[in-house]
Amino acid sequence: MDITQVAERELPLALASQRIDEQLRQLSLSVHEQWSGTNVGSARVTLSRHCGASSQGCGKGLEAEARVGARFEALEHFLEQHHVRATHLSVAARLARMPALQQDILQPWLAEQPEKTLACQAYHDLDGEWLFDYPLALSLPDHADHPLPGETFDYRGLRRYSSNDGAAIGATYLEAVLHALNQSIERDALSLFFLRHYFYRQPSLLRWVSKPDPSCALGHLWRQAEQCLDAQIRVLDISSEFASRTYLALRITTETTLHGALFGAGASLDPWHAVRRAVTELVQVQLNSQVAEAKAELTLAEQQLRPFPRLHACLQLDLGTVHQAAGEVVPLPPAPPFTTVREQVAQLWADLRRHGQHAGVCEVFRGQNGISLVNVAIPGLERFHLVCSGNVVCPGPRGRSLQNRTR
Repeated sequence: MDITQVAERELPLALASQRIDEQLRQLSLSVHEQWSGTNVGSARVTLSRHCGASSQGCGKGLEAEARVGARFEALEHFLEQHHVRATHLSVAARLARMPALQQDILQPWLAEQPEKTLACQAYHDLDGEWLFDYPLALSLPDHADHPLPGETFDYRGLRRYSSNDGAAIGATYLEAVLHALNQSIERDALSLFFLRHYFYRQPSLLRWVSKPDPSCALGHLWRQAEQCLDAQIRVLDISSEFASRTYLALRITTETTLHGALFGAGASLDPWHAVRRAVTELVQVQLNSQVAEAKAELTLAEQQLRPFPRLHACLQLDLGTVHQAAGEVVPLPPAPPFTTVREQVAQLWADLRRHGQHAGVCEVFRGQNGISLVNVAIPGLERFHLVCSGNVVCPGPRGRSLQNRTR
């Protein structure tokens, strides 16, 4: 099989494009877009209203799919900033008692402020049954700066662990849930990778993926990506215990940079699709890093972590470290049989449960034509990858469990 048989979309590209353009018109949002790259590259879209509200999003891959993807991401960011969410206040002590949150990084902060109140979203299973509440501040990074009336919780310290991980938009609800689940698994695997190789510096066998033949679709795209970046691309299999496999794409260079963690990553039940996502994201990230605003952010991140050598090492992602580690070249596993998006969501959900993890979904927005924005929370998964944004973070319970063992 050349490339993915697993459809992670319920609609073909043309219909998804039609659906997102219709949604943007309904919201009175105008579109300005830019393209950089060659056959593979990065599309950047800016959405704006006459009132001044705006947002940006990026898309990756071949030009047509990248432009559609950028529109979806820009809408996701617009809704995060301007859409009113369904929230409620919860007392910290109540959250601390919830079974699903027992191994989450939240626990120490909840214990310190048991009587304080936090704005939360309700998370449900795939049948709509309530599972747990989770603080809005950990899924909406700017929330700590604009708490809701009645919130008394002090977010200092905890706010550095906030991110939009697990937020995803799709042409349908199930598409959004699938992307959010895979993204959460991917970020957890990245966190464990950085902890093993750069924070704890444990010996761990690396699995380098052999490049597919250029005659197949993935091999051809990989070669196009290398031509776009004018550099060799290598891919690591950094999968954890979950069924969805995670891959890390690296641009091999001898250049010295302030911020080395400009990688691409992808996770999917189909390893071929996951590698495709990682390679195209690598191109996107490398191209976007050339923008002046991005350069300033990267410089600031490096400066913030310079006093913390082990965190700084993660940010730098020194390729010498991984090249010195023992490794083996592995072929990509065969693509799995075709499964629908619904079947993939059910498979990931059941697999997480088998490994003691409890995922929950909060639908943030549902458009008239079916476009959906969701937050997926999987309490207990590792958030250490946020070090790559320049955050001074410590490993959570899952990450700390690696400290005295090797893989």
